[in-house]
Amino acid sequence: MIELLPVSALVVARGRGADVVSPPYDAFGADGRIRYATEHPDSFLNVILSPADHDHGEPIEVATKAKSYFEAMMERGLYEDQEREGVYLYELDTGAHRQLGVIAGIPNRHIAAGQVLGHEATMVARTEELAAFYRTARLSSPAVSMTYQDDGRLEALLESYAEALTPIREFVGEDGVAQRLWLVHEPDRVQAIVALGRSLDRLYITDGHHRVSAAAIEGVTPGWFLGVLFPPEQLQVLEYNRFVYLDRTIDEQRLFGELGGEWEVTTIGPAGEVDPRPPMTGEISMLVNGAWSRLVARAIPTDPRDVLDVAMLHDRIISPLLGISNYSDPRLSFVVGVNAVERLETRCSSDRHIGFALHPTELDQLMRIADAGETMPAKSTYFMPKARSGLVVVRW
Repeated sequence: MIELLPVSALVVARGRGADVVSPPYDAFGADGRIRYATEHPDSFLNVILSPADHDHGEPIEVATKAKSYFEAMMERGLYEDQEREGVYLYELDTGAHRQLGVIAGIPNRHIAAGQVLGHEATMVARTEELAAFYRTARLSSPAVSMTYQDDGRLEALLESYAEALTPIREFVGEDGVAQRLWLVHEPDRVQAIVALGRSLDRLYITDGHHRVSAAAIEGVTPGWFLGVLFPPEQLQVLEYNRFVYLDRTIDEQRLFGELGGEWEVTTIGPAGEVDPRPPMTGEISMLVNGAWSRLVARAIPTDPRDVLDVAMLHDRIISPLLGISNYSDPRLSFVVGVNAVERLETRCSSDRHIGFALHPTELDQLMRIADAGETMPAKSTYFMPKARSGLVVVRW
């Protein structure tokens, strides 16, 4: 049983959404974040810059600066207090994909009870940075993105409210993603949502593992954290492709010979002339010297983690055959998002480059791994679009 808590929140001022609400934090590298924040002084990104973005400043000092920056944003009239508790409906619409979720407070006791499940490992240092931020700045945004398993009643209820009510905010960001926000404060409607929340057994984190890890620390938050629940049927997971730069020329004959033991290898065709994207899990596409090949695993593991395509790729190819065992190895990089295959083909321009195109990780795989208490390899899932920072802000 999940308790969804109505919250008192600040919402970006009318007409200011496009220049205040920030793109996803991980949409930039560190240099890109600083540049964007500097060029967009009204952006909430200025509030959530990390110690690493501030040239590894002290977490408390960075959090103090963030708190002051947000207070200045308040003084400039960039936020409005809704002055009443409620839950929020939040819609993201790219034109090609739409998802509608509910924003509410999630009690920390659900973390301790194992009802908020993650699929990624967290880093102690990053968790401690966020804990320092919450203790000092005493504010939170964006909401932790989560999904759930249910019979579809919650999704249907949210859709009915979105149709019946008028959005309190509606705008299109710089990236073309339309965002809409509804405040649900009527007691009967709030209780209907809360009642359906109680029918859920557990929540699965899709984005925000470190925020949940920090919230779990005693005294960091007011006993709950801000979450947004999206129906599983509406979530879009993109493939997380790999690019490898070797310090040697690829010996194609040897590479394909080594692959033959564990993979069935077939030719797909030249880069730019075929669609190499694997149609299902258990298959991986490989680009070498301008040509795509399809790799189909001869044996499929039964462990929820080991059966992942990204796990088989790293455990059976990238580590043993290419000599890259660490995900932070500079010879390994990741290509994700719009036109990922085309960008991967552009990067594979020499006989030292290898590209791997993967099928997106299935949502039920994520849930099985979380249920088993295991974690996925790094860079296994990429959800788009992501909840934005600075649209709804809670303080305590």
